[in-house]
Amino acid sequence: MRILLHTCCGPCSTYVVKHKQAAGHDLTGWFYNPNIHPATEHEKRMEAAKSLYANRGLKLWVDDTSNSPSNWLEAVEADPQTRCYRCYRLRLGRVAEVAATNGFDAFSTTLLISPFQKHDLIKQAGEEMGSHYGAFFHYEDLRPYFRATYQLAQELRLYRQNYCGCHYSLTERGLEHGRKKLLAGNSHGLLE
Repeated sequence: MRILLHTCCGPCSTYVVKHKQAAGHDLTGWFYNPNIHPATEHEKRMEAAKSLYANRGLKLWVDDTSNSPSNWLEAVEADPQTRCYRCYRLRLGRVAEVAATNGFDAFSTTLLISPFQKHDLIKQAGEEMGSHYGAFFHYEDLRPYFRATYQLAQELRLYRQNYCGCHYSLTERGLEHGRKKLLAGNSHGLLE
């Protein structure tokens, strides 16, 4: 199949691209991630994705509005409780539109390798947006291969992030880190 592959970052793309190429698919990457905060983080992830695609001899298209968080904020802030679904829907909607407009057989996303992502919501958003734009969403659960991304990214010296990307996940990551430090303090008798 000729697949337009939504690309969230370089490390997640490593195994997904390798796997889909080995299966004989013709891939083009699509970088559209207005959720990534701050702008410096967006730039690092985009550069890592560009490096990977260049290394694999593939095209990576970068959406001109990828670093414009206003669309993302509008999509998710109406109901922060459903922000992940709204974020998936926004990003996969854009890739479905581009896939349909440019004659791709299917579209997919590198998010499908991450055990930290909500696969049921990704699948729902992908199928909904595919139906809306007339594009086939190619779902494949690649979570069992997530560990392989560490070695592949290290071999290519790709920047690897430590949070999902949005300001909510960055804040939650900081809170979780603080909670772990607090609990570690408890093991030394600092808290009862």
